[in-house]
Amino acid sequence: MADIPTTEPQEIIAGDTLKFKKSLSDYPATIWTLTYYFLKTGTQITFAATADGIDHLVNVANTVTTTWTAGTYKWDSYISKTGERYKIASGTIEIKPNLATQTTGYDTRSHVKKVLDALES
Repeated sequence: MADIPTTEPQEIIAGDTLKFKKSLSDYPATIWTLTYYFLKTGTQITFAATADGIDHLVNVANTVTTTWTAGTYKWDSYISKTGERYKIASGTIEIKPNLATQTTGYDTRSHVKKVLDALES
């Protein structure tokens, strides 16, 4: 089995397992909970890591990510325990469609081609 990544991915395919580990020495998983929030217009996705010793293990099953809508999301991560919460990181992630289940509605044109076609119409 491949090593578990230690950083948040920049992209994921809906229907794939999302798995990575965060080591936060000031916030051990035995005391603190790490939670992620993904947000794009009209959609919010929330999930929490579990303890793997003192590390935080994010392990979102493919049966969960298969329901995620494709698009670019802003994400924030927070560390919390009773009475305390702190933002620790933020970024963006692109959720790509699962081509294994895509039957219609997927536009294969690049962003540039879409803009050009819109301008020409």
